[in-house]
Amino acid sequence: TQGASDTPDIEPNDQATRNIAWSAIDKWGTQALSFLVMLVLARLLGPESFGLVAIASVFTTSVQIFSDQGMTEAIIQRPKIEQHHLNAAFWGNMAWCITLQLLVFIGSNSISRLYGEPRLTGILRSLSIGLVLSALSSTQHSLLRREFRFKSLAIRAIVAKIAGAAVGIGAALLGFGVWSLVAQTLVSGVVGVV
Repeated sequence: TQGASDTPDIEPNDQATRNIAWSAIDKWGTQALSFLVMLVLARLLGPESFGLVAIASVFTTSVQIFSDQGMTEAIIQRPKIEQHHLNAAFWGNMAWCITLQLLVFIGSNSISRLYGEPRLTGILRSLSIGLVLSALSSTQHSLLRREFRFKSLAIRAIVAKIAGAAVGIGAALLGFGVWSLVAQTLVSGVVGVV
């Protein structure tokens, strides 16, 4: 039998292995699901739908780069976390992301005119909701990472992808066109928050 002194060496290694496995499942599982869903949606939708969402995504993704401001990384790296740190990170992220979402919302008409595509206005406004959805879960996501709960993160990501895929493919089959891709993105975000 193993002595008590051997247990600490075995458990951390096992935990590290499990964390690496769940992290890989999270990364590769969501990528594989995204690829398969895009194959199906590419068959159901025309290139115009993907083009419109790609243009809108350039702007929403660019704005999302500025959404975090390093608060969530501070939660992971700080030696000791207290409730007021979490509150400051959550509400700071919320306020900043709502501001960015409003900027995208207001600027969507100008972007649509720039591209000569009036449908971009609604698409941009809808996709900008993702900024707020991201802020709603970023602090909790950081806490899970801090606590090495990669299994929870992987399950969350995969369930969100599956839900988004089901809605996106269902909407495409019903003839919603470009809005199928928008719905897929937003449903994934909402399920991720929940």
